[in-house]
Amino acid sequence: MPSQTISLCMIVKDEEQMLPACLESVQGAVDEIIVVDTGSTDNTVQLAERYGASVVHFKWCHDFAAARNAGLEAATGDWILFLDADERIDEQGVQELPIWAQQDGVEGYFLQIHNYTGNGSGGVTINPVLRMFRHRPEYRFQGRIHEQIAESIVSQCAEAHFHMTDVIIHHYGYSETIVSAKNKVNRNMELLQQIIEEDPANPFHDYNLGVEYLRMGEVQQALGYFQKSWNGLEPARVSYAHLVLKYEVRCLQALGQWKEAMEKITEGRSLYPGYTDLLHAQAFTQNTLGRAEEAEKILREALHMGPSAEMYHTEEGIGTFQTWFMLGQYAEQREALEEAVDAYVEAVRYKPSLLPPLYRICRILQVTGQEERLPKLIEARFRIESQEAMGKLIRILNDSRCYSAVLSILKQWDQPSIPRETIRVSKIMALWRCGDWENAALLLRKNDDFPDQEKDWLMWSLDIAPSIGQKRAIKDHAILLIEQGEDEELKPLTEGTWTSFAELLEAADHAGKREMFVGVTGAWRNTLEKNREVMPEAVLMGTQKYVSSMTSAADGHLSVIQAQAPYDVNTRPVQHIRLGLPWPNGFR
Repeated sequence: MPSQTISLCMIVKDEEQMLPACLESVQGAVDEIIVVDTGSTDNTVQLAERYGASVVHFKWCHDFAAARNAGLEAATGDWILFLDADERIDEQGVQELPIWAQQDGVEGYFLQIHNYTGNGSGGVTINPVLRMFRHRPEYRFQGRIHEQIAESIVSQCAEAHFHMTDVIIHHYGYSETIVSAKNKVNRNMELLQQIIEEDPANPFHDYNLGVEYLRMGEVQQALGYFQKSWNGLEPARVSYAHLVLKYEVRCLQALGQWKEAMEKITEGRSLYPGYTDLLHAQAFTQNTLGRAEEAEKILREALHMGPSAEMYHTEEGIGTFQTWFMLGQYAEQREALEEAVDAYVEAVRYKPSLLPPLYRICRILQVTGQEERLPKLIEARFRIESQEAMGKLIRILNDSRCYSAVLSILKQWDQPSIPRETIRVSKIMALWRCGDWENAALLLRKNDDFPDQEKDWLMWSLDIAPSIGQKRAIKDHAILLIEQGEDEELKPLTEGTWTSFAELLEAADHAGKREMFVGVTGAWRNTLEKNREVMPEAVLMGTQKYVSSMTSAADGHLSVIQAQAPYDVNTRPVQHIRLGLPWPNGFR
């Protein structure tokens, strides 16, 4: 049997920013590239041709299926793979797709779409979608928007067999920046309203309209369309039915209709017993209704079940790290702090890049007077195998104000190796920020590794400049930076400016330098006031840093109150308040 070839088919318009990475990702996976351009005015066409693509110029007619089908007409491969410019094939998929193309008895393959939301910090949803199918003239896309190929294949070949693969497509098109820049929501709404007029009885269109309303925050309207879609479909025969139910539950929760949400979850669990996402929704609902014990029981059931079966749209970490993190939060609610720490540790073990549970571990041990446990706990339960990982850990500990843990780790740990200058700088900063200015000054005198500006700050605050003239120069520079004077080099206000404020404020507070603390606070407020109209975005950033710094100062004062009495029932209210304070990176 001759080798089976793959044609990549795409439709694009003004995609010069995203297209190169997409086409780069498929090198070695496909045999030809067909790009249908619907009227680009940038360098999209030239870029496509540079990657060897055949470009089909197509007059846009507000119909995505028509544009897709124009690409099918031009393709010559045995298989069709279709992507958008904001998608990338995973490296492993490049190796696997040609192998899948050689299989007999399969009409199409589902690939796992990883949708990245937010702007890099959001979660990941995982959706299995039919993206590769045999190239036959009778198979054509249908639908003006959210075009589909599966219905066409099944209508032509009732016995068609589809296979689920673990090939990953990374999709970045629903990050907030891209959605806003391309006005996707308005475009989708217009096309959906048009297609509903043309095909009013199709529940798939109602579902998609509900998704757009939900994306816009119009929850009540979204709920109506999800309910209409559900009432018009057959759950056992429709691949997207579980998503309609899941989004209906999400809407009911957002509207506070908890009884209705529980009823829908119960219905869903009977229809989709392998859908772990519904257990999460059930646990959240039970906890909101005050049934914390039942919520934790359901989450442990979710851990036992593991991630949702591969045919379901799911969210990364449900059944693993998201579930452990939620268990940690619920344990904190009932003040079972050791259980919470254990749950957060498990969350990090599943996903080491996950920051919220790391911050909560640091915070709990810090507030309960057990910060000295952190180095041993980290060494025993986490794997720190690179300089980069160690650097990240040190930053998190510093952000969490766990300076004694930083000093202990830098002193005791030899592996992985850290450059000596990094160790020295980290030690000085930890000593300075926690108020041990005498030892900070001692180390600073011996250290030449500091960036000049940071060293100026430290020398000024520690009062160790080698001469009166240098002291005055450094102080003048610091005051200019604090007050954002007329020196053009100090403008515009940046995150570094606010970080300098925050570090100096915290260091002065820990060192008991009340005059400096008050002076920096006043200068900070003056800077915010003077710039609120000319640099509103910078002032917003500065305000957020200011609130964080004031929170840190308040927490320091509360820690003194807590330490004045033995740990008993009298200190628990203070501990509870401290654990509820907003903390670094917005995590609490």
